[in-house]
Amino acid sequence: MGEFNHILSIFTIVFQLYVYIIYDRKLKKQQVQINDYDLNEKKQKEIESKQAKIEHTIIGEKNNNYLRIINKGPSIARNFTVIIPDNTNVPIVYDKQSIDLPPGCNKDIRYSFTFDSDSKFLIKVKWDDDYQSGNEKEILVTL
Repeated sequence: MGEFNHILSIFTIVFQLYVYIIYDRKLKKQQVQINDYDLNEKKQKEIESKQAKIEHTIIGEKNNNYLRIINKGPSIARNFTVIIPDNTNVPIVYDKQSIDLPPGCNKDIRYSFTFDSDSKFLIKVKWDDDYQSGNEKEILVTL
């Protein structure tokens, strides 16, 4: 009976060691995944902190409309330029010179629709920020 107890004790110790090793491997694998996730999240936040986030809204009514372009990002939009195609059949007043658009600031572009105007037109904005140069976004303006 003593021999059986020793074999049972050895088996129990081996089994506990096996369970410990398997559990430890799973914990280490999870820790690596958590570390990778945290690292990716920090990189994404760093990238976002260097980007200018350009958004737009339309202000006004009838023939007195403004397209307001806003920098909602934490970085300055340098060399900000508005490009309007020549074939646009809408009277538009805007400054063609490139500017720096700080965070929270906006640029208004005045336009008005006439009877023979297009019901929508496309403009393109280009800018550089701390993350990359040559960013661009197309904005569809509709009546």
